[in-house]
Amino acid sequence: MKKIFRLFTFSFYLFLSLVFFICIAEPAFNGAIDLKVWADAPTYEAFAKNFSNASDLVTISGNFLGPVAIIKMFNNNRLLIFLFNCILLVISYWLLSKTKNINKSWLLFFTLVNPTIFISLMSVNKEIISFLFASLLVMYLNHRKWGYLFLCLITSFLARWQLTLFLLVYLGMLSPVMRANVNRKKALLFLVLGISAVYILLSKEVKVMESTASLFADGDTQGSNLFVKLNDIQSQYGYFIVVVPKVLQNLFGGMVRMANMFDWSDFYNNFVVLWQCILFFVMAVFLVINKKVDIYNDTFYFAVVYCVVFATTPIVQTRYFFPVYVLFSVLLSVNHSRSKARPASPPLSSKDAMLRPENYGAKGVFCPQFHRVQLNHRDQNPADNYL
Repeated sequence: MKKIFRLFTFSFYLFLSLVFFICIAEPAFNGAIDLKVWADAPTYEAFAKNFSNASDLVTISGNFLGPVAIIKMFNNNRLLIFLFNCILLVISYWLLSKTKNINKSWLLFFTLVNPTIFISLMSVNKEIISFLFASLLVMYLNHRKWGYLFLCLITSFLARWQLTLFLLVYLGMLSPVMRANVNRKKALLFLVLGISAVYILLSKEVKVMESTASLFADGDTQGSNLFVKLNDIQSQYGYFIVVVPKVLQNLFGGMVRMANMFDWSDFYNNFVVLWQCILFFVMAVFLVINKKVDIYNDTFYFAVVYCVVFATTPIVQTRYFFPVYVLFSVLLSVNHSRSKARPASPPLSSKDAMLRPENYGAKGVFCPQFHRVQLNHRDQNPADNYL
């Protein structure tokens, strides 16, 4: 019965999105309705018409590969692009629904309640590609199959090359060498300090982006005056000082638009971005309440590392953090109680525990207390390591 209800709900959602596209989005694109229901779609369409060199698709300052490929594939037919986006949405949800021990109803709720996902169906954009990227990543973390990782790498490059670079760095942080020699808290500390040290040595494009942030200070992006000051500190080897406020502003800063919620002259920023920030805040609260803030959980760890890396951006871009929303959705949808699915493994005897190499310290000395930690956090529920 629940499966039928989810199927009906998802189908009705797609039907409503089609009605919205025909009655509102398409007329808005054609100028018949004064409503902004996109983020960068006109930029991608203009670039697809005018670019002449394939090398211009991927540069240090931008990545147009994925959006332009979609536009060229469908000859900029917006209806076909809409249908393609719907297919990507269905595939992404289907992949996430294969996650171990997940509540599919809650997953569907988090998928359908976010207006960013709804609007991403209306035009060419990177958010729907990022949704597929995050879904493939969760599948890899959950099942450890290299095919998912390969597809994840390809998808990340279609969205943003920075995603690809970040994914490789993250996988390095999960490598057996790092696991054996550096705990995750220290790895995060080294990452923040490393960014603080090398940020000022980055290419000239970073300075161009910083000047862009200054232009936005008195524009549509509220809170940018503070953000410019944070960027100044960041450019003086101070990223370790500003990383937390920059992450918070990217995730929750859009809530300052609460007073403009019904000002739809800028529908995308005043409504879509606002509600995504509200959802981020609510989800963060429930992650804390449900005690799912665990740095040793691979999915949560990815979200934290992602925030640390992408907070380096010199402009407030809540859209860049959309994959974090997908990861939070999975974390809140997974039920860690295994009592009904499978009884907990019986505790190992001391003799059996001494045969396990992971229960030994760095000098080969058996550590009973470490054995207990391993038993509590790993043996009883191995799926928790990933979700």
